[in-house]
Amino acid sequence: MSYIDWNRFLAGYQKRRGGSFFSCGRERLNQCDSQLVLPDGEEPPLLILLQRCAEGRSSWNSLIARTTIPLDGSYSLHIRRKDLTGAGFQTLMSLAGERRDYGDPAALKGRVVTTDDRAFTKLVLGDLELRNALTARPGDSLRVAPGPLDDGAHTVEVCCENFDGTLTQRSPWLTDHIAALTDDCFFKDDGEKSALQKAAQEDFDRQMDGFLAFLRAARDAVKRWPVKK
Repeated sequence: MSYIDWNRFLAGYQKRRGGSFFSCGRERLNQCDSQLVLPDGEEPPLLILLQRCAEGRSSWNSLIARTTIPLDGSYSLHIRRKDLTGAGFQTLMSLAGERRDYGDPAALKGRVVTTDDRAFTKLVLGDLELRNALTARPGDSLRVAPGPLDDGAHTVEVCCENFDGTLTQRSPWLTDHIAALTDDCFFKDDGEKSALQKAAQEDFDRQMDGFLAFLRAARDAVKRWPVKK
């Protein structure tokens, strides 16, 4: 399959949802590298990052969305897929008491939860909207962490580690319309290409709406309770 210009899709999302889009420029077309700052009403803005990641000889495209919240104490939480941690890490965390039952097997199925405050995390994961979002997006991770200053500011982040998918697992972002843009557009006329691009953009927008709904659900669930330390 040819290269998918995810930067173009994020730019198209900005045209429909607003905000400020920043790109790496057309001369770096084959590089997944763009950002969108999206206002969110009275809440702090949402930052969406498309970036190319590399480790050794492997490289992949990653999607991250972040926002910030104030808390009255320090709090850390990381919920991620088991296959992103490695079997050895999972065993270590189990022995250390970090893998616990937080009351919703469906939402946490196939995931590892690491936190510095189990009691507060149980309150956070008791939020129905967040549980539904976790269930709906099994491939995405969630992280909450204090900022660099001791001022109560915390980052809330959701991440899709490899939204291009793998050889064994297709990404929900790679819909039939988006795949068709790279597979067989050479044989389509301008009208067919335009219709396909519109359908592919609608697919992307739908996925991004769900991704940001996950971020908002996490933000609201964490800030709903006071952190008592």
